[in-house]
Amino acid sequence: MLGTFVLETSEGMTELMTALGIGWFQRAIACSLYPYITISQADSGEIGIDRKNKNEVFFLGKPFKGELGDGTEVEAVVTMEGGRMVRRATGVKDGQRLQLQEVKEFTEDGQAMTIIVTWRGKPQIRAVRGFTRSSD
Repeated sequence: MLGTFVLETSEGMTELMTALGIGWFQRAIACSLYPYITISQADSGEIGIDRKNKNEVFFLGKPFKGELGDGTEVEAVVTMEGGRMVRRATGVKDGQRLQLQEVKEFTEDGQAMTIIVTWRGKPQIRAVRGFTRSSD
């Protein structure tokens, strides 16, 4: 699970961002990028997930303050469930309660990662993004 991954495929991201109230211009830019995600772990057990414009540092199972891509503050907790890293985040945006779940699944050989984002209570909202391990 540790290492750097680059986006290869993306489905449903535009719909997710639209539902979150993210404007057309920001959606267009975000969907045209092929970002890198780096997952690391310190000796203390602290996990880091670094993206170009958003970095999170946390301990598994302990709540922490996070942000969505548009800056909306959420409280999140990340757990390991089998071979999956599951991030559950709750917050409020424009008076609407958000309950998002992001599941990172890894292939057995560690060469690919799939991220599935769902919104509790809105089953039609589902984004699936496929990443492969970077050779850089």
